[in-house]
Amino acid sequence: MKLASSEITQIIVAIIGLLGLISQSIIAYLLSKDSNTDSKPKIKQFKQRIKKNPQKYKWINLIIAITFIFFFLPGSHLIYNRLFVEPSVSIISPHDMQSVNDIIDIEGKCRNIRKQEQLIWITIYSYTDEKYFFHKSSATIDYENDKWKNIKTVIGTPYDLGKKFEILVILVDINSDTFFEIKKYNENPNSHGLDKLPDKCCVLKKISVFIN
Repeated sequence: MKLASSEITQIIVAIIGLLGLISQSIIAYLLSKDSNTDSKPKIKQFKQRIKKNPQKYKWINLIIAITFIFFFLPGSHLIYNRLFVEPSVSIISPHDMQSVNDIIDIEGKCRNIRKQEQLIWITIYSYTDEKYFFHKSSATIDYENDKWKNIKTVIGTPYDLGKKFEILVILVDINSDTFFEIKKYNENPNSHGLDKLPDKCCVLKKISVFIN
């Protein structure tokens, strides 16, 4: 799994916050024990230092608590999303059942698309031809802002006025059979649509549009 530099920073500070919480818990545990039961001199010395200057350690505990709240909690949310939340996409433009030109830009939002491992690929389905047409390249993904865009997407032709098409947003793993089938399709100059999508093709979102 590839992460952006900002995400790596969040995870690092999250770990720092967690380590701070653990150290705070250890201090609290040691202070709760009876000094007479401590068998290790170092533990006795550590507890004595705390008791001699309790104000100092109150400030340390406060800093640890702030670190945990502001760094660990947001960072842990990021880690959870990356490990356990499925990828998702939405289409902002165009809208479902909207009339559009034959060539348009398509854009939307996305979450948890794994960088350098997964792609967003636009596919057009023609109800008239009953065939699927892959865009020539994958969509551009802005990982920092969770956005994607597919420019100059061919929906149909100027002669398809009033005809209905479907826009499908497909999630493609770069090492999957789907990726190589799409690549093979686009490299073939005689490709004129597919009767069906590749097996195990993952469609995350689809809308219908009409050519105006």
